[in-house]
Amino acid sequence: MKLPSLKSFCFLYVVFWVVSVVYILTPGGLDIPRILSEYRYWLKLVFWSWYRIINETWLYSDYAGLVDAMGKFKTFPKNDAPLTYLTYTRDNFTLEDVYEKTNMDIPFIVKNFAPVIAKFNYDYVMETFQDDEYNFEVGHVDPDLPENCTSRSEVIMERVQYPLKKGLKKMKETKDLYLRFAQTLTQNNPEFDEALIDAIDSIGPMFPKLIGQMPNANRLCFIGMGEKSKTIQHNAITDNWFLQASGRKRWVLVPPQYTPYMKAIFTNTIAMGSLLPIYKEEMGIPVVEIISEPGDLLFFPGFWWHEVNNEGEFNFGCGVRPRENIARLFKSLIFPPVTFPSGCLGVYLGLFPSAMKVIYENFPIAKLLTGDVGSFDAKNHQKWWAKDQKKEGETADKEEI
Repeated sequence: MKLPSLKSFCFLYVVFWVVSVVYILTPGGLDIPRILSEYRYWLKLVFWSWYRIINETWLYSDYAGLVDAMGKFKTFPKNDAPLTYLTYTRDNFTLEDVYEKTNMDIPFIVKNFAPVIAKFNYDYVMETFQDDEYNFEVGHVDPDLPENCTSRSEVIMERVQYPLKKGLKKMKETKDLYLRFAQTLTQNNPEFDEALIDAIDSIGPMFPKLIGQMPNANRLCFIGMGEKSKTIQHNAITDNWFLQASGRKRWVLVPPQYTPYMKAIFTNTIAMGSLLPIYKEEMGIPVVEIISEPGDLLFFPGFWWHEVNNEGEFNFGCGVRPRENIARLFKSLIFPPVTFPSGCLGVYLGLFPSAMKVIYENFPIAKLLTGDVGSFDAKNHQKWWAKDQKKEGETADKEEI
């Protein structure tokens, strides 16, 4: 049998790729106007993303023409099927069961999964943690931004640097400060880091095989007090395994296929922000709301939009984000039918040029493609990942792996 020529193979691959992309990006139902609107949005997102690289416009000041492409809230889809998530207890949870039921494609929470984590309350942190310096943010979330907003907020988030314990004392007094995306907190406090690692290791041998190696994962910590400490709607390429140490968080999660309706904007990293700081009910698109409490383990897949509302006097938790997840971008774009998490293909297409720039400047691409991303270096990673230490156009040195 005669094998197809290279030219024929390339042609067939291109046809297969285009048909796959069109099919995967098609929303459910036979709503032709919605289908065409979402196609147009994804094309615009791709164009804007390439343009920011070619024109060296890393962050836009105004997103008119992109964030308003889907019209007003009243035109958003209102009758889509409700979303679901799984709830486990420490006794009945296994990763094998989650994988069998969901393929790790929807959120789940394990109540009281790691009770030892709950000992890291305010008093224990003040007594035992190292007093290293961190950048604290002053809360400024404005829930009343109009739906037709197209520009990035002109309010510049104030950042103040304090030793940890001084910052926590001021946080307790004012309820204004918020410590977000602190990557070196675990590294500086080995007891807490060991507790996180032990908790994740207790999931079993399927975690490193299916998810990634814990030593390679980012550990992003968050500390806040009072209702002003919110994390507004955003997403990121990596899955989030969040362990709650103290307080309560109300998570509002939206799957990636609804990105066209989230008024998405670009960030410095392989992630997106939103001009909608908090989800508004009049949007109508489905959401998942989950409460995490001390000792709980919450999981949601990469590129799920998430908004975090903190409750309680001292709210402390840490998200474990395996860096092996980055390889999904390449696999999904090369062979769209294997796109994971589901609903991410449009986001992968839109962020591909930006992602390549970030990856090229900060990671060895060859090792990323093979899933070998090396050991975690919190200090180096903090230079480019955390918003509180990165200015536009700034990058860290490539990691030595």
